[in-house]
Amino acid sequence: WLVRKSTDAGQTWALVDDMTGGNLASQGCFVPGVGLFVVGSQSTALGWTVRRSLDSGATWTTVDAPFGSGAGAWSVASDSIGNIYVAGSKSVTVTTTKPKKTITYEEWITRKSSDGGNTWSTVDTFTLAQNESAVGHGLGRSVSGDMVAVGQAADSTGSVHWIVRAPSSAGSWQTVDNFQLSGKYHNAAAYGVVTDAAGNLLVTGYAGSYPNGNYWIVRKLP
Repeated sequence: WLVRKSTDAGQTWALVDDMTGGNLASQGCFVPGVGLFVVGSQSTALGWTVRRSLDSGATWTTVDAPFGSGAGAWSVASDSIGNIYVAGSKSVTVTTTKPKKTITYEEWITRKSSDGGNTWSTVDTFTLAQNESAVGHGLGRSVSGDMVAVGQAADSTGSVHWIVRAPSSAGSWQTVDNFQLSGKYHNAAAYGVVTDAAGNLLVTGYAGSYPNGNYWIVRKLP
């Protein structure tokens, strides 16, 4: 797990956080008035990992590690009022009765902190179909300043859908876009989300169908 810092517009770099042992730092963000956050995963029992620096990267501490091996935090962002969100997935293992077998799948997880990263709670858990995997890949703000999470989820046939989720006015998270290209054996996944200067919400990723392969996809919500 590496975090590197430049203080001269990228001319020179220094290593400011280093954790060894099969770790991956996947994304970082700066939260005004709070500090720096970097999220990722560790192959040890920590799994899902969120680290914070309050002194411009000089020192770091782990502030959230709720799920063990098999979990990963893949994206971090803040909304317009300073709440911090992290999206990713955790591993779930269940045993079915008919037929009796053990199944392991990934559950989409979004976690939130309203106090600068001191405490965290899970605000969204999601799968599209029972015992099928779903992963939150990216986070961004809508034009209203609310959080939007994007990722992928498999249906009961194993076909993967492009998924966008956002909180309702009541605060409960819901799917606002479920997308695939038409065709046979189709899979899709969303990875990034951003709002442009005109207020359009843009989500990026890929979608494909047999026999044409995968396409670069950008979808827009005006």
